[in-house]
Amino acid sequence: MGRWLLVRHGESTWNRERRLQGQQDPPLSEEGRRQAHALRLRLAPLPFSQAYASDLQRCAETARILLEGRSTPLTLTPALREFRFGPWEGKLYDTLAQEDPHRFRLFLAGDPAFDPPPGGETRQEVLQRVHAFIAQALERHPGQDILIVSHGGCLRALVVALLGLPVQVLWRFRLAPASLSIVEVGGQGALLVAWNDASHYLNGALPRTGGPAV
Repeated sequence: MGRWLLVRHGESTWNRERRLQGQQDPPLSEEGRRQAHALRLRLAPLPFSQAYASDLQRCAETARILLEGRSTPLTLTPALREFRFGPWEGKLYDTLAQEDPHRFRLFLAGDPAFDPPPGGETRQEVLQRVHAFIAQALERHPGQDILIVSHGGCLRALVVALLGLPVQVLWRFRLAPASLSIVEVGGQGALLVAWNDASHYLNGALPRTGGPAV
């Protein structure tokens, strides 16, 4: 079986401002770069043959930090982008709580009834592009260890797809910035080995985000 090392990007400037990002493209904050460098040291003894990352800069920069000193090839792809949240993107959490209180409350609670605002991307639409990415990665890297750097929502969808979980649970998982999760992937299916491990910079204490981290 191959191991897929799943990494959420480090903190971005909009994460720090509590601003919803979606497919907008803010950079990493200085704290996000520190988190990524801490994870690079954590990953140092682990080999992997290929790295993939979302083409949005907060993921691309995180991936490049993680790959410093390695010759591992990196592929940037829109298949690993965050959910598109339409008119919510770029707005502060406090503003969304005022403008769309019911829908935003469902989102923060990870409620299975949550659907994105008009113009946003549904869970099924994200799962469709994630399934396509999985099929391609399995074909190209059978039994190999690979690194995948993406966003909170997309990584949740990736794990739901790999483990065959019901789509309704997608928002029920917490993911800290620059956290490491590991899934063993093989012909008999997938096995979740580690989830949301940020001990490399948090000494084991995970932050309470008050809702899904995107």
